[in-house]
Amino acid sequence: MARDASAAAVRQPITAAPVWKAHPQGGLLVAFGTGRRDAPGEGPGLQGQTIYGIHDDTPILRHPKAGPTGEPTPGFGAGRGPVTNGRLGLVAQTVQLSGAGDAGAVSSNPVPYTGSEARRGWFLDLPLSGERVVQNPGWFEGDLIDVWSQVPAPDGSLDMPPPARRLRTTLDILNGSAPRSTLYAHLPAANDGQPSRLEAGLGIGIRSDRLERSISAPGQPVAPARQRLGSILLRPNWRQLQ
Repeated sequence: MARDASAAAVRQPITAAPVWKAHPQGGLLVAFGTGRRDAPGEGPGLQGQTIYGIHDDTPILRHPKAGPTGEPTPGFGAGRGPVTNGRLGLVAQTVQLSGAGDAGAVSSNPVPYTGSEARRGWFLDLPLSGERVVQNPGWFEGDLIDVWSQVPAPDGSLDMPPPARRLRTTLDILNGSAPRSTLYAHLPAANDGQPSRLEAGLGIGIRSDRLERSISAPGQPVAPARQRLGSILLRPNWRQLQ
């Protein structure tokens, strides 16, 4: 269960599956977004929704007892448990909207996981009224995840095509920060950094060695091509030596 930043600490529904990754300090970093589809006739909900990344430091141990077919079974040690102090235990990331289609840059505030100022993770409040996460996040590359959020049409519908809208935010799962590499080489950088969030319609991504291009249905917004992280060659090949 998650709660928003209002004085009433309203509960935020979680209806999409999380993504997770092994954390450098042990345990898992679990990332998820909040939001749900409104019930028929309810209209667009205006409650603020959020993307969270929570460090679950519960250690996974090898259980001394084997399973029914002889396979090793996991056990669990004692972690710190739930985040009991709410957002005070997390670092806030923000989105600075700076372009057409509500494109924007995500902040890169550091998230300390050790020391006297240690936090349990991060959060990012979605900036648009009615915006919510109802689709499972996915992996882009490396530590970067894609979080898809939707803004309902005036009648409350989230179904595409427009006037409902769909946005994609790409961020680092470990700290919620913007990617360190440029994603959209053909988009101008704003004063607040390179864009890592933009509008994208329903479609599929086609990947080459260097780029990911989006193909959308007629009438759908098409996301600009974005650069892949690439790879580092440990030694030159014969073509490079020519």
